[in-house]
Amino acid sequence: MTGGIAFRLTAVCTEDLASGGGGTISVGTAATVAGVIAVTNAVDIDVGELWFAAAPATVLDTLGNAELEFAIGDGADIQANVLVGDITDGTIVFNLVWWPLTDNGNAVPA
Repeated sequence: MTGGIAFRLTAVCTEDLASGGGGTISVGTAATVAGVIAVTNAVDIDVGELWFAAAPATVLDTLGNAELEFAIGDGADIQANVLVGDITDGTIVFNLVWWPLTDNGNAVPA
């Protein structure tokens, strides 16, 4: 990210997450690792589920719950963070819709 942006994030699991030893995952920035989605046990996130909170993930919910809205003012990157153990398999698709809040506000995939 550069500058300030506002964004909506939706995370959908398309392949069960697997962990050999209690792997956990969150979404946030380097300074706030769980600022967007709280720390979650990886094996609790299953195919077809919307992931937006620590538990439980669900296949049906309101946009108000499933589509997370935030603003970043300092150009910090949004990242998934594996915090404990390893995640050995699985896929989460992250969909980001954003708009600039400053003249240099931009979102670019890393």
